Amino acid sequence: MRTNSRAIPWALCVVAAGCIGPTETTFDEDDPVGFGGLRVVTVSTWSSLDPDGYRVRLDESLSSFVEPNGEVIFGGLPTKAYDVVLEELGGCTASGPNPRSVTIVAGTTIETTFMVSCP
Repeated sequence: MRTNSRAIPWALCVVAAGCIGPTETTFDEDDPVGFGGLRVVTVSTWSSLDPDGYRVRLDESLSSFVEPNGEVIFGGLPTKAYDVVLEELGGCTASGPNPRSVTIVAGTTIETTFMVSCP
């Protein structure tokens, strides 16, 4: 199990691929920080599909690949603001801010969607 400096377990889920990480989440009752999740969705329009997909990076610490029309979920995140960036676009462009800031709220899963256009 990987933990950060606060000994908070993490989990990473990729739709259709399952989850990796702890099977049980534990919290330190003396730590006032809550935990939540982030779902990153990609919606792509293209004339030629890049089968490798893209990389989603969260605060330079966590990353995962996501399909051009897919989603990835980061769970067990401490409540705070994170920078989310969509990388390795292979000549495609993401509309809207990239990176963008999202704030995790305890007990919820926040969603952000990247619209990607490819030539």
